[in-house]
Amino acid sequence: MLAEMRPSELGEWEALWLIDPWGPQRADVGHAIVASTVAGGLLKKAGGGRWKLSDFLPYYEQPQEDPEALSARIRASFESLKRRGKG
Repeated sequence: MLAEMRPSELGEWEALWLIDPWGPQRADVGHAIVASTVAGGLLKKAGGGRWKLSDFLPYYEQPQEDPEALSARIRASFESLKRRGKG
């Protein structure tokens, strides 16, 4: 599939996944929605404030890469492969 895909198209798919993940990560988001709702009704957050969805998604703690930067990085990887004759 990657051999048939343009670098820009792969970058678009990566950006879409960052906005709205699918697969097992999508299920994690659904569970986090339930957990944050229950926590909001039953628990007080240390330090005050409201519970956020990211409080229940440990892999979201990492700063998300800008979709444009991600697309540029993927494009550069494909260009590197093309120069080496692998793409």
